[in-house]
Amino acid sequence: MGWADANVEMVQAQAAAEAVRAYGAALVEGERKRLLEQILEASRQESALYRARVEAGDATEQDAAQVLDLSESDDVQPWYPLSLRRQLRS
Repeated sequence: MGWADANVEMVQAQAAAEAVRAYGAALVEGERKRLLEQILEASRQESALYRARVEAGDATEQDAAQVLDLSESDDVQPWYPLSLRRQLRS
């Protein structure tokens, strides 16, 4: 086995490793997005419940404070990525 063959094998191994890393990163990001979407949906449902209690006049101040404000303000969830904040408002 010559130097060129060894170099080709090394490059192939590096490419395979990069492909595996990229695939793993994509899986992790997809799962992270799915989990955030589940959390968001649960929060929306809980907020709707509190909002209904507020509208029915059956809520304490603490209950009313649990109603999410998904307004246009960027300070609502500043730690969320911009794309997710846009989804929250739609």
